[in-house]
Amino acid sequence: MRQALVHAVNYSSIEQQLYSFNGTSLGELYIPPVPPGQGPLDNPQNIPLYSYNITLAAQLLNQAGNEYNFYTILPSPITIGANTYNELGDNTTGTLFASIPFDYIAPLTPELQTEISIVDEGFNQIGLTLSASGITSGIYDVIAASPATTPQMVNVGWCEDWADPIYQQFYDMGTSVAHQPSWPNNATLNALLEKIPFETNQTQQLADTEQAYQIFTQMSTIIQIPDGIDNAAAGVGGAFLIQPYAHNVLFSFSQQGILYNIISYS
Repeated sequence: MRQALVHAVNYSSIEQQLYSFNGTSLGELYIPPVPPGQGPLDNPQNIPLYSYNITLAAQLLNQAGNEYNFYTILPSPITIGANTYNELGDNTTGTLFASIPFDYIAPLTPELQTEISIVDEGFNQIGLTLSASGITSGIYDVIAASPATTPQMVNVGWCEDWADPIYQQFYDMGTSVAHQPSWPNNATLNALLEKIPFETNQTQQLADTEQAYQIFTQMSTIIQIPDGIDNAAAGVGGAFLIQPYAHNVLFSFSQQGILYNIISYS
């Protein structure tokens, strides 16, 4: 089911509509969870972003529907999913699965509306639709505290506050330690992400990271949506006044924040 959804999103359309100017792309699409430029442990195998492939998405959703006894109705109209449902509509046991609850942190900006519309358009092609609702960050903190109360889909951002692609990014998004709303839980991946930051053998560290990326990519728990620098969580702007005694103040454009643990003063 998750693999079907990540292949139903037209990522290029998001990039072209929101992050391009005069035919030049000003953004970069990458496989989650670590953004580019974070060193040798940033996607060392260069695994590509999920492809936009409606045919593949429909095939994967059909497999999921047959396994878990649900079906969807494509615009054709053709049905995919539960084996007991056919094109005549004679459904005996399968359950129609059409709407996916989707919560986003209000307000609904024009940028976010465009992203939601593009995702929804892709889902429509495999018989699904987003049911979007705006919530406050306070409500999000409450409902995202456990898998049982977290909505099926949530729009939320995450960025590291020090330059560590594994312990500050991958570990948080690949396990349940930080209460990420996707609630990933894979025993092998959990063990790898607890080990990799402290592995002193660089060859082994790289091999473990490659294995971790393969598992996480296969799990497909995140639909990667680009985020503009103007959309920084902390309201970070493009100019800073820095005292002359402050050193190593580095603004990370990919992470939209200052990596505070490298700052020093004298």
